[in-house]
Amino acid sequence: MPNGPITDHFTWEEAACRCGRHAGLENPPHELHENVRTAAEMMEKVRAALGGHPVFVTSWWRCPVHNQEVGGDAQSFHLLGRAVDLVSKFTSPPEAQAVCRDLQEEGIVGGLGSYAGFTHVDTGPRRNWP
Repeated sequence: MPNGPITDHFTWEEAACRCGRHAGLENPPHELHENVRTAAEMMEKVRAALGGHPVFVTSWWRCPVHNQEVGGDAQSFHLLGRAVDLVSKFTSPPEAQAVCRDLQEEGIVGGLGSYAGFTHVDTGPRRNWP
């Protein structure tokens, strides 16, 4: 991944696979770059809707090996750079999920995964789980 900012509040380093084996990937496919940029634009809207407070990205793009290691779905949008798992120290996961449901109604968020400790958002088709 490139270095530096993607948008005002999100960086390529945040989008890189957390496994570390591919964090310095120099020549990812162009589609991955575009997907990450689109997801970063979505994340700017999520951040604004959460009061403009910083959000911590726990997972964004995952390489196939890491996705399998963490038990990710074989068709996960993380593999395409189109999904972000996030937490905020200013907003509880249930509160963040309620805000993201509103953004989903507006067509900003596609997929919304509601978990006890984090929130998953993606740029895929509209769907919710669990």
